[in-house]
Amino acid sequence: MGKHSTKGQIVLKRDRKLEGVYRAMPPQSSIEEHMAKFKEMYPEDWQSLMYRYKEHERHTPEGQPHPMPEPTQSDSPGFSGKILSD
Repeated sequence: MGKHSTKGQIVLKRDRKLEGVYRAMPPQSSIEEHMAKFKEMYPEDWQSLMYRYKEHERHTPEGQPHPMPEPTQSDSPGFSGKILSD
C-alpha cells in the first residue's frame, strides 16, 4: 500500500447487505441497532470499515479534518443514508 489508503468500494455489495440488515430488523429500529446488526451479520465487512477508517486517520495531517466519518457514528453516510446512495 502506498502513502494513502486504496480507493474504491470498502464493502462489496453494500446496498444488498444494508437492505438485508434493514429487513432483519423490526420496524422503528434505531440506526444504532441497525449498525449492531450489520456488525453481527457481516463482521468481516465491519473490520474492513474499521481498518480503512484507521488508515485514513493515520495519514491525516495533524490539524486537518478527517476525510472519513467514524464508522460508529450514527450519522455516518453508510448507514443513515443507505439504510432507508452513496
